[in-house]
Amino acid sequence: MLGRALMEQDKLEEAGQWLRASDSSAERLESIGHRAAAWIALGDLETRRNNQPEAAKLYRRAAEALQDVRF
Repeated sequence: MLGRALMEQDKLEEAGQWLRASDSSAERLESIGHRAAAWIALGDLETRRNNQPEAAKLYRRAAEALQDVRF
């Protein structure tokens, strides 16, 4: 939440730090759902930075990770 709030305030570097920390925490917890959420948020951040190729990689990573989840 903090990373997204900072992104909305155009504090992109600080937002990136918090979003990467979120991904790292989710990795330690082995929570693919939370990691995917972090990757989507990082993709949104890259979109805001006009870095569409990196955003696409992050969105794809999230989509591929969630394919293994059964609903």
